[in-house]
Amino acid sequence: MTITNTDADEHGALHGVRVLEIADSIAGTTAAMLLGDLGADVVRVEGQRASLARDPGYVCWTRNKMVVELDRATPAGLTEIRRLVAATDVVVTDLGRAELEQLRLDAASVRAVNERVVHIWEPAYGHVGQWSNLPHDHVVLGAVSGHAGVGIGAPAGSPLKPSSVVVPLLAYQQGAMAATAAVAGLFRRARTGVAQAASTSGLQSVAAMLAAVMADAPRKAAGGGSGGLPHYRMYQCGDGEWLFLGALAQPFFLRALEVLELMDVMVMPGVDGQWLNLQLADVAPTVIERLAARFQERSRDEWLKVLYEADVPCAPLSTRDEWFDSETVALNGWRVARPHAELGVVDLPSPPLRMSDAATEVRHLADGTRRVAPGTCWTAPPPALPAATAPELADAAPLAGIRVLDLAAFVAGTFGPSILCDLGAEVIKVEAPGGDPYRDFPISFAAFNQSKRGLGLDMKQVEGRALFLELVAGVDVVADGVRPGVRTRLGTDAATLHRVNPRLVRCSVTGWGEVGPLAETPAFDPLVQSRSGLAVAQGGPTTPQLIQGMLVHDIGTGTLAALGILAALYQRETATGRGQEVVLSLASASTFFQSGELTRYASKPVSPVGNPGWAGPSAVRRLYECVDGWIVVGARDEIEARTLVDELGLDVTLVDPTSPQAALLAESVGAAIASCSSAELVDRLCLRGIPAAAVLPRDHVFTDPWLAENGMFHHVEQPDLGTCTLMSGYITWPGVPVGYRAYSPGIGANSREVLAELGVDAGRIDALLATGAVHGTA
Repeated sequence: MTITNTDADEHGALHGVRVLEIADSIAGTTAAMLLGDLGADVVRVEGQRASLARDPGYVCWTRNKMVVELDRATPAGLTEIRRLVAATDVVVTDLGRAELEQLRLDAASVRAVNERVVHIWEPAYGHVGQWSNLPHDHVVLGAVSGHAGVGIGAPAGSPLKPSSVVVPLLAYQQGAMAATAAVAGLFRRARTGVAQAASTSGLQSVAAMLAAVMADAPRKAAGGGSGGLPHYRMYQCGDGEWLFLGALAQPFFLRALEVLELMDVMVMPGVDGQWLNLQLADVAPTVIERLAARFQERSRDEWLKVLYEADVPCAPLSTRDEWFDSETVALNGWRVARPHAELGVVDLPSPPLRMSDAATEVRHLADGTRRVAPGTCWTAPPPALPAATAPELADAAPLAGIRVLDLAAFVAGTFGPSILCDLGAEVIKVEAPGGDPYRDFPISFAAFNQSKRGLGLDMKQVEGRALFLELVAGVDVVADGVRPGVRTRLGTDAATLHRVNPRLVRCSVTGWGEVGPLAETPAFDPLVQSRSGLAVAQGGPTTPQLIQGMLVHDIGTGTLAALGILAALYQRETATGRGQEVVLSLASASTFFQSGELTRYASKPVSPVGNPGWAGPSAVRRLYECVDGWIVVGARDEIEARTLVDELGLDVTLVDPTSPQAALLAESVGAAIASCSSAELVDRLCLRGIPAAAVLPRDHVFTDPWLAENGMFHHVEQPDLGTCTLMSGYITWPGVPVGYRAYSPGIGANSREVLAELGVDAGRIDALLATGAVHGTA
């Protein structure tokens, strides 16, 4: 009998695509989960001692999959794996390079068996170098990449110490980017007839999440987050409860000052009426002190009410359960209940994006009924591939020839087009007069708009709107990030644009979804961190902390947007010939980036909660200070824990959770490590098979040889900033020209040439520039 995933929805964008998952980490299995959400037929190969199966989030991450138990260490197991490789379209794997090559599951070996395979590799850290053979662990990844050195959850004003993230956000990001790479590979295969291997590493997930802060230029500004900017941080109110003030743009902050009756802040010495002076390190603390004192005068709910009425972005600090049970989640359908043969009813997040012409859904959970015997999956050969539609692009980047109009401001809506640009698309950044407000943060703006071209267009003018619709006829993708209703008022909604161009993929990003009490309110990443329970999970209920440095939901939403756009392009190329709308939000992305933590069933253990300066989840998997710096240890099981304790000369019975001394383990390990040299201790631990590494200080990031060896950064001559050091890209395609190639554009910097290329004659361009319908510097 042949067993296949017959529940794969025939209307899913990836219907008919087979995905073989050979993965042991959250990053690997969530990548395949997202492909299954889009309709792919996913088979997960699982070892008999799979540690991931013990994670409470496993039930969510294995949805829409069939699971086959195969021992990679036996000839019979490898034979069956290779049979599956020969029958699949995509391989998603996170095994280490040495193991992949030993098992002949590396890209070259797999393509020798099946040349149609898109091989996606997710190395745990870098592709090469000293830490690249360590096992997957988001705590270790944060330490070796410099993120722990940002002081992730440290209270404002406290001494900066390395700290870890409670939720495996970097693993989720790597999974989302790997799924994006897989669909880009399928799209490229459909056009060129050539399958291509790609990889996206743990370091590249860091590059995405930290692109705004791991950027450097001669001109510097104060950092953001919960502590650096008075208009963009948490404040404790008079009743002890917390809110986040998210007045990232000047109009928002001026309205907040009016509500707070503190307009005199703008004429304080140092501010001097200049909005950008609020970013200065010697000015911000005084302003923060004024605002903090005012927030203490009333309760949180009182302040939220008046701030909402003034349309000032703000949010309360909520728990995960409060968020998952909220009206916003319920009305937008982001929580579903599915039966599980062993666990009963499971509440879990629904897929984080929706497509107007393709299903995205949770069809089933991988309970015992979905565990199948070896030899029963994919016994029929895969269908023949259709003829390539653009074989002349075989040596080009995956998205060569794809044209994108990026209408978005800030980060969430524009990061999806940034990824498409990284993959070779031509991205045109369309800005209204005055430009993207995010230009107030010039280094971060440069990071998210590399290699785009600039078009200045005033769509409030009749001529501007008419020209926009003409441009839509000649592009493949339009993307933006505005509140519901704005698209209809501007005439940029999907229905209007599809009448002009039926092949268009329209990506619509909102803050809080299409419906619900928050739908019309603005959203930025810290507001979503606050409402979704992430800040409470990181710092604890009485001392919530934002994840410093990461624009979690901005980057996550943009990555998922790129995934949805690529799925729509693939479906257009292979099945329907028409475009469709892709819809998602920062809030829906929040359910993916805590998918394992939000999932609920009767016997599920409580998800971990941290504290300010959280060092790690256990005494044997956390950060410790040595005499000359910090290290991270990542013992994965009791055997490694006992080895660690023994190497430090401690009593191994401390590892026994029933021992009366168990509670003293972290203190004892810390005391033993405190007298050690970091480099010498890391060598000792690694020689005994215990994952360990030095913590990279934040100020060493740009000079670290391992990051350089892995191509983390590149240098760009930005006209307004000088030589910028920026992240170099998020997906690696061996032998294919991808990556950012130029600096970010000025407002309308390429207006004339872009319009000419799209067929607008020179006389009309001159007339449009004269009326202001088009503006620019060229």
